[in-house]
Amino acid sequence: MVQSSVTSLPACQNLCASTPGCQAIEWVPNNGVGSQCFTFTSSAVPTISASGINHYICSGTTAVTSTSGCSWTTYTNLQLFGGMVQSSVTSLPACQNLCTSTPGCQAIEWVPNNGVGSQCFTFTSSAVPTISASGINHYICSGTTAVTSTPGCSWTTYTNLQMFGGVVQPSVTSLPACQNLCASTPGCQAIEWVPNNGVGSQCFTFTSSAVPTISASGINHYICSGCSWTTYTNLQLFGGMVQSSVTSLPACQNLCASTPGCQAIEWVPNNGVGSQCFTFTSSAVPTISASGINHYICSGTTAVTSTSDFILSTIS
Repeated sequence: MVQSSVTSLPACQNLCASTPGCQAIEWVPNNGVGSQCFTFTSSAVPTISASGINHYICSGTTAVTSTSGCSWTTYTNLQLFGGMVQSSVTSLPACQNLCTSTPGCQAIEWVPNNGVGSQCFTFTSSAVPTISASGINHYICSGTTAVTSTPGCSWTTYTNLQMFGGVVQPSVTSLPACQNLCASTPGCQAIEWVPNNGVGSQCFTFTSSAVPTISASGINHYICSGCSWTTYTNLQLFGGMVQSSVTSLPACQNLCASTPGCQAIEWVPNNGVGSQCFTFTSSAVPTISASGINHYICSGTTAVTSTSDFILSTIS
């Protein structure tokens, strides 16, 4: 739904975060009639390519179908000391994405022009800023960034080789950020880093673990093996297979990581018959509220049947 009164990306995000049932927004910087904000009651992952348009899925108290990300509270013209400058970050969405994928990060500050150009600062504190600073905005993340690795991504590098079919991630500005994005994205199995593509360095993500065969000087392709687990707290999905011999969450995750076709698990700490492990061959995001039950989606080469890229905060 178009929100004609909204004139900025932060205002669009704030509107969604404060609207019951809103789960996503889309920001169109110039749509013929000027920039536009669209709100969505669905957390479905977008699949239609659209240059310059970014789609944002909210996680936090408004969007109960995802717990891996941030609902951003904006403090306009206010700043906090003690942040760490992120010199490789060149846009507000990229700054937010970096924080979302960084354990312990709770807030960011965006300085549109700090004498040396725009700057991104990240914070490990959720303290409310109190220092007046014209033009500087402070953003505090609410929600839980629950991305853990067991054992995580082990990257196999294919030097000077590329593969077609990747999705460009325009907000990502470094190889580590590109790898972190993939590791925290359900269904992502590989990335490609192009250090200079005419328009600057670029990050591409892939839902396939196929080995690249196309020679391309300077381009490196990285395939993730193992599982990086994205956690959906108090949510479940039907259709899993109970694994009666498994008695702990780590054992449940390890079983899935070593089972071809397994893409997710569900851990039920007490199901009347004791704790239970369920495995899934689907990477669908759970939507059914279930107190005490956690659903974990694997990203990496174990998840071989996913067909869409899911970026936790911003989908371009």
